[in-house]
Amino acid sequence: MFFVLSKLLSFMIQPLFIVAVLLITSLIVRKPKFKKAFLIAGISCLLFFSNDFIANEVIAWWELPTQAYNEMRTYEAAVLLTGVAQHKNNGPKDRVYLYVGADRVNPV
Repeated sequence: MFFVLSKLLSFMIQPLFIVAVLLITSLIVRKPKFKKAFLIAGISCLLFFSNDFIANEVIAWWELPTQAYNEMRTYEAAVLLTGVAQHKNNGPKDRVYLYVGADRVNPV
C-alpha cells in the first residue's frame, strides 16, 4: 500500500498535474466567480512552472556558488564513468560538467 501511495503522491505533486487539475476544475465548476478563479490560477501556474528564467533562478538559490579550480581541494583519485561529461560553452573552462549520468560519479 505504501508503494502505491508514494507513486500516486509523486505523480500528484508534478506541476503539469496541478495545472491540469486547476484547468479541468475551471471547466467543471458552475459558478462564474470560481470558474474564473480556477482558470486564472491554472494559467498562472502554467506560466510560472514553464518559465525557464524562474526555474533557473530558483535552482540558483539552491546551488552552491562556484569556486575557482585552484581553490578546490585535491584528491588522489576519482571515478568518472564514460558518457556523463559534457562541454559547457558559457561556464568556466577549468572544470568538468556532468549532466544525465551525474549520479554515476562516485568519490574514492
